Amino acid sequence: MIKPLRPEDMWQPKLGAPVGNRNAWKTGAHSAPVRDWRKRVADWRRRVRAAVAAAQRV
Repeated sequence: MIKPLRPEDMWQPKLGAPVGNRNAWKTGAHSAPVRDWRKRVADWRRRVRAAVAAAQRV
């Protein structure tokens, strides 16, 4: 006899966080605005370092 599976027992590919939502977005540390802000800060630091190096050469 073949026992039919319930819909919740069938394997289906899932996307996103697992049961328990351990991959949930909790802090916003990786949101697009924060990533953009980090890029702007890194660019500003590069420009400041270049300006300081140019001033030391003079």
